[in-house]
Amino acid sequence: MSQKDIEGPLTVTELPEKSKKKKRINSIDMVRGLVVLISVFVSALPWGGLDYLRHAEWYGLTITDIIFPGFLTLYGIGMAIAYFKKVKWQKLIRRTVAFIILGLVFNMIGAWEIDFSTLRYTGVLQIFSITGITLVLITRFARRWWAAALVGLLIISLHTAFLLSGSDGCADGLPQPDCNPGIAVDKAVFGSEHLYHQGGRGYDPEGIMSLPGALTNVLFGYAAGMLMLKYRSQKPWLRLFGFAVLLGAVSLLFYEFLPFNKRLWTGSFTAISSGAIIAVLALFYIIYDKEGKGGDSRGITGISWGIEAFGRNSLLIYFGKYILISVLVNVRLEVTPGQQQSIHSIFLQWIEEWSAFPKISFALFIVLFWTITAIILHRKNWYLKI
Repeated sequence: MSQKDIEGPLTVTELPEKSKKKKRINSIDMVRGLVVLISVFVSALPWGGLDYLRHAEWYGLTITDIIFPGFLTLYGIGMAIAYFKKVKWQKLIRRTVAFIILGLVFNMIGAWEIDFSTLRYTGVLQIFSITGITLVLITRFARRWWAAALVGLLIISLHTAFLLSGSDGCADGLPQPDCNPGIAVDKAVFGSEHLYHQGGRGYDPEGIMSLPGALTNVLFGYAAGMLMLKYRSQKPWLRLFGFAVLLGAVSLLFYEFLPFNKRLWTGSFTAISSGAIIAVLALFYIIYDKEGKGGDSRGITGISWGIEAFGRNSLLIYFGKYILISVLVNVRLEVTPGQQQSIHSIFLQWIEEWSAFPKISFALFIVLFWTITAIILHRKNWYLKI
């Protein structure tokens, strides 16, 4: 298994050049690695408390809310670079179908059952598949960075108008968990038995109504990627900072109509999540990619190398962490005759015996597991792709 064979648009971070040698953009790997590292920690936290590290219940914003849209923004950046010269349609279609199939399998593992009558059709991988191929279709016509950004702005404007127009009878005239137009669309398309929690919460965070915001995250990422390509010899980090500030202003504008809401993927949330990731990318570009006096890019060593390891195997770790937790929660061992406990429960009880912060300690153990895995794979140049 060679490095060339196992990398794809989710992990491509190389600038296209005329020569055969390509220069890797270290900052993209680093931001992606940081996002995945944080996602491993917060997803491993046992339930209860620590609300500032959970998803906001409805309106609001936490660092956890930014993880997935941040990943989508980076996905758009990678696609701008990967498809800068030519789109390989056969490979793109194969990847799109693979994402959908694996997304359904992933849902079965998460539910820990194979029941096609209640199988959830929506999910994270499905969003990657739909937004990826839609981005390529849109950017065949809106290829320039500003055109992609404007298309994204139009999409979230229409999405905001739709959400508000269908929420006249809701509290404060704003969409609520049990009063929003999105659930009616998802139920009509998929059927209530195939939605998130069978639609019990009144919304599906990866349903039809999340697609406009998710697609816009990818479009904003694409715009950032095109900025990096266009100005790669003219302080691209400065353009990225400017674009991030612009998205911050857009977010404040949309906030006047609908506050931050990851569950509905409101326009204000979409803009602030992409803007935050692009701002971090600009900062990391200065640290890891800005050329010095000798013309050589700055190397990655120490802790940074470990974060890079997460970034280079982001697909494996991002989804592997959910599979690992599902196994720990659902596999049960007999602790006493006739009494069984999940591995998750046994492990957590052991930690509670000696740790003053058992939930955080548990999450750190999971982070340690994936850190060791990522470093071993990085040393061997083994990277998962679809």
